[in-house]
Amino acid sequence: MIAPIKSQQVVTSSAPSFESFLPILKIQFKKACRLLPAWHDKNDAQAEMVAIAFTCYASLVRRGRTDIYSTPLGDYAVKSYFSGRLVTGTSAQDITSPRCQILGRAVVTNNRICDAFACRKTHNPSTIGAFRIDFKDWLTTLDAKKREILFAMIDGYSTSELAKKFSCTPGRIS
Repeated sequence: MIAPIKSQQVVTSSAPSFESFLPILKIQFKKACRLLPAWHDKNDAQAEMVAIAFTCYASLVRRGRTDIYSTPLGDYAVKSYFSGRLVTGTSAQDITSPRCQILGRAVVTNNRICDAFACRKTHNPSTIGAFRIDFKDWLTTLDAKKREILFAMIDGYSTSELAKKFSCTPGRIS
């Protein structure tokens, strides 16, 4: 009896799915975001890094690459995020974009202080207006590190936490 001839299967290698990378990438992104101050900043950063990794992955697949690994993909996403290259589409020309602020082209002030001052019923409108103008002018006289310390104080960090974060003494912070 003659056995039927089996057709030869052509094995084409394909890239691993992006979903298979996610558990490793999430761990890598969580470690990269451990020094960010607030939990919502960490969540936003991790989501942005996943988006960066996915766009890089899709680009590699489009070009026919099959040798895609999670660690270099994650490293690229982390470096892209912290250098300000985001998927969200904000450019370095937009003054509210993190990239523009990292490059030092603009300073977007935090209005929470002005709003807190304006909410007090004891202040009249002229005092509130003068405070808003003077406060913004005063902020422009501070260098980037002092502004960062000020906004971290506003966010509620303690003196000792700020001293560790900015590598100085608690007396210097207070």
